[in-house]
Amino acid sequence: MSLEPRHKKRHKRSMSPKMLFKHAARLLACFGCAAPAFAQVTISVDMDTTTPGIQSTRSALGPFTAGLVMTVGPAGVSSYGISAQFDNTELSLVGAPASTELLPAGFTFHFTAGVAEEPQAQGHVYSFEAATFGLGPANTNFTIGTINFTVTALVSDASADITLGFYNSSIDGLFDNAGNPVVPVSVNGFVTPRPTLRIALTGTNTVLVAWPAPSTGFNLQQNAGIETMNWTSVTNTVNVVGSEKQVIIAPPVGQKFYRLSNP
Repeated sequence: MSLEPRHKKRHKRSMSPKMLFKHAARLLACFGCAAPAFAQVTISVDMDTTTPGIQSTRSALGPFTAGLVMTVGPAGVSSYGISAQFDNTELSLVGAPASTELLPAGFTFHFTAGVAEEPQAQGHVYSFEAATFGLGPANTNFTIGTINFTVTALVSDASADITLGFYNSSIDGLFDNAGNPVVPVSVNGFVTPRPTLRIALTGTNTVLVAWPAPSTGFNLQQNAGIETMNWTSVTNTVNVVGSEKQVIIAPPVGQKFYRLSNP
């Protein structure tokens, strides 16, 4: 079946950016699919782009660059528009804060040639977006943009400080390679003080290592000496007891030092 008549008919009408997104995503596939799909798409806020992997928390005042990383499963992504909201009591935008200057591999165009809005007062950055008229990338991850912030305060409120979502209703949305709308999983960013460890001997002659809860992104590590870099992760079960995260450790042979790491 030729798509030409339908294609022309759509362009005769006034097409909003959101309709154009759907048109681009579905041009080669299904025009009748409307229900959101549960494709494997995750969008993460990386609070430390200088360290490999995704670091969802940051515990230092001052400037940094947050990366927005999309992880795509086998269904692929043919178009996306993603926005960010941030807590402007703890974060402040820096300079020309956001960038989508380079198209990720597999996409052919931006709809708005970059980020449309960066309002400090409202605490949002709209929108990181791109699309292709063909099939987009699958089984990969890539950076869809960056935002420059300064951490102005560290507050232990357990609330996300950079939250991703479809906040710009005229642009935002996500479609897989079959033209289905997708609701991605978001891994948001947190600004939090580094928790303080509490270490105590229990009545059963084990060691209790505890730190405040809730807290995210911190791993308990141990070392035989603080003068070396031989820190290893403690694999014991972490239990939440009241307002603490607690780990019970058998008495070590010799001395052990413990710390919380934010990888």
